[in-house]
Amino acid sequence: MNKADRNLKLYAQDPEFDLDLSGQRVHFSTAGAAVMIADPMKNEYRDSTARDLYDMARIIDNCEHIHMFQRTCVLRDIADPRELDLNTTYLSVMGTTKHVGTSFTEADHVDETIDMLELIAGGEEQWRARPFVSMSNCFVVPPMKFAEESLECLRVGVERGMPVLLLSAGQAGATAPAMLAGTVAQAWAECLGGLVYVNAIRPGAPAIIGTWPFVSDLRTGAMSGGSLNRACCRQPALRWVSTLICQPVPRRG
Repeated sequence: MNKADRNLKLYAQDPEFDLDLSGQRVHFSTAGAAVMIADPMKNEYRDSTARDLYDMARIIDNCEHIHMFQRTCVLRDIADPRELDLNTTYLSVMGTTKHVGTSFTEADHVDETIDMLELIAGGEEQWRARPFVSMSNCFVVPPMKFAEESLECLRVGVERGMPVLLLSAGQAGATAPAMLAGTVAQAWAECLGGLVYVNAIRPGAPAIIGTWPFVSDLRTGAMSGGSLNRACCRQPALRWVSTLICQPVPRRG
């Protein structure tokens, strides 16, 4: 644990938006993986698309009090997982110069995406000096089991200089104890295990613990993602928030 980096900085493409996470500083971010959009023009729900993600990134780029852009929706118009992962990052970094958070389904996709980010940064050295995209990774299958494919994504990201957010998403009453004290204790144990894994790969690698406990609806067993109990258990430090089939779009204007 003494090897872990305690004073992190999340870099942005524009240094004006760098985030210093030391001390008691609090920053706000978007988050999520919505699969549908509430369309205000047609007054209906529809599948989220690549254009939606880009538009959301553009909005956040102009929001003074939202400090980074964590991927907000799933590109339902891209079926291939590899192209989905690549385009999610591409659209996000084209839409905002603030720090970007994304996620991956396969370790190979992490490698290809970082290849792309190195080109955007101007080279490997420039990327490693200021990595402006971080990886959100639910590396745990609660209770207390690691997900092998997610650990591989973590390994590649850490080796190539990408900051990581270590997420544990147990459900109180289902995959975690019903009592919230037990749920929080389990979440900390799982995330600390991830922190040990990261520092075994690269001591001092930039990593954030994201205890993320949910509550089960005891009537149905379904996840109650918007419950107040979930909000009470969140970490205060940072509140989360090859083939490019999308045409390049301008960042500004």
